[in-house]
Amino acid sequence: SATVVRDAIWAAVRESGATVILVEHHLDGWLDEIDRVVVLNGTGGIAAIGAAAILSDHAESLARLGVWVPGADAPTPLEVPLELCAPALGGGAPGSPVIRAEKVSVLRGSRARLATAGARPSVQALWHVDAVIRAGEIVAVVGASGAGKSTLTALLAGLDVPSCGEVSAGHELRAGAGPHPALWRSRDLARRVGWVPQQAELAIVARTVWDDVMSTSRLLDLDEVEATARVDGLLTTLGLAELRDADPHLLSGGELRRLALAGAVAHGPSVLVLDEPTVGQDRQTWAAVAGVIASSRAAGVAVVVATHDPLLVQLADRVIRLDRGRLVDVADRTGVALPSASVPARVAWSGLAARCGPLSLLGSSILLLAGALFIADIRGAALGVALELLLAPFVFGWGRPSVRLLPGLLAVASVGFSSWMLSPDQDLAMGATAGLRVAFFVLPGVLLAGLADPFALGDHLAQRLRLPARPVVAAVAAMQRFDTLGEQWEQLRRTRRIRGLDGGRSPMARARHVAALTFGLLIQSLRQSGRMAVAMESRGFSAARVSGVRRSWAEPAPWSAADLALLGIGLVVAAAPAVLLLLARASS
Repeated sequence: SATVVRDAIWAAVRESGATVILVEHHLDGWLDEIDRVVVLNGTGGIAAIGAAAILSDHAESLARLGVWVPGADAPTPLEVPLELCAPALGGGAPGSPVIRAEKVSVLRGSRARLATAGARPSVQALWHVDAVIRAGEIVAVVGASGAGKSTLTALLAGLDVPSCGEVSAGHELRAGAGPHPALWRSRDLARRVGWVPQQAELAIVARTVWDDVMSTSRLLDLDEVEATARVDGLLTTLGLAELRDADPHLLSGGELRRLALAGAVAHGPSVLVLDEPTVGQDRQTWAAVAGVIASSRAAGVAVVVATHDPLLVQLADRVIRLDRGRLVDVADRTGVALPSASVPARVAWSGLAARCGPLSLLGSSILLLAGALFIADIRGAALGVALELLLAPFVFGWGRPSVRLLPGLLAVASVGFSSWMLSPDQDLAMGATAGLRVAFFVLPGVLLAGLADPFALGDHLAQRLRLPARPVVAAVAAMQRFDTLGEQWEQLRRTRRIRGLDGGRSPMARARHVAALTFGLLIQSLRQSGRMAVAMESRGFSAARVSGVRRSWAEPAPWSAADLALLGIGLVVAAAPAVLLLLARASS
């Protein structure tokens, strides 16, 4: 995927002639196209500047500054005192199973979202995966993006429950807490497991760097002197000592990841689950992070790392490789692998509407709304609804009725009942006509609108209908941000649970917990809104529109034969009641 990104960038540069300013730690894949290099030192000053050849001409000195010089030897993990990483509880003898996952599967059900087109099938995030994590070893979970690495590590950390299969703790680790980590109380989980999430900024739980790292140790009532010494040692090792009083939200991406690692290790868990712990690190900070991981293993901690980093994989004792949620192999350093079976995917007819763009979907809904105006009696209503039922399998495909229809069905029943009750002599035909008239445009309209992807709708509104780009993009971005609130809430909840901050089940504890999550979500939303505003500004959305200059779009807005077919069907169905009404008037 990194190669695809690089190729796309260079293709765009060659086409446009733009100048690229690339901020990157790893330059291996970029060197062939780079003209000049600027190297910054630790204080933000310029340490070196010139052609790309300076990387090889000054390789040794640049490596000492932390630069990932292409072709240079890999850095050696820092030697970290074992007492900084030793587990407070015994997880078991070296090599003994600490966490075991047996035939675990995770099925992610689809849910209605503003920025999701229609009812999408559930995703098999994991399928019958086995994993054993042992004390005193490092297990690397590898695979392409979306392979299921984060899903598996969340199961092993006790943060998620599998759809089927079982995750259980070893006998020593489970003592006093129960066999299943996902059912442990927050403080029991925090005492045993440390976690670095994929989004490190969501792991912030305090107002200063030092308090953030110290927070779980305080909640677990660990010895204050020992905990303080451990926190100070970890901050020094990870290059964060000078930032101890800083606001964590002001740290860089690499610093945030090191802060999350310090917070995961400081209270002495027996299991460390780390999701991409080395992202955003230079050579020196990578050595510090790798040193903490290696020292944790030497101290008897069971370490699980989900990573794309080949240098970190080399430190691992075993490698679990995933591909689209399925176990490809489990190999130790000898390369001996155990293959696993895969499950064929099923393909079903999803209907004509699923192949259409948003304009034809919304256009068909509007046609049905117009057609409903010509329904004057029970015959026209019955004809229109009968046509829709006849065409529904072709337009929407076969499957269970969508839950989106429930509010619409309630509206149909309500209108029909009220029309019957308020009609002269309580005319049943009048009530049925009113209900079927609503059903004629509401029910298919709900299904059609639910299939309209807001991202594609934005492309079509701006490119085909020539609406102003700024409000279109802002509206689509707002819908996407709204969708991510639920995911961020869940990540914040996971962080507080594994850090021991989930207070309990009492009403007051739940209220404090919800208040803390709400405040954290507010902070994240404000920060993301600021980044979105800067991103839109950098793309010229606030600039005055120049006559004759058209904005470019990343995705096309195609109009296909399926769109024409859907509009044709919508026109025929919408016209049926009008034709019947005209024939009735002509015959009379």
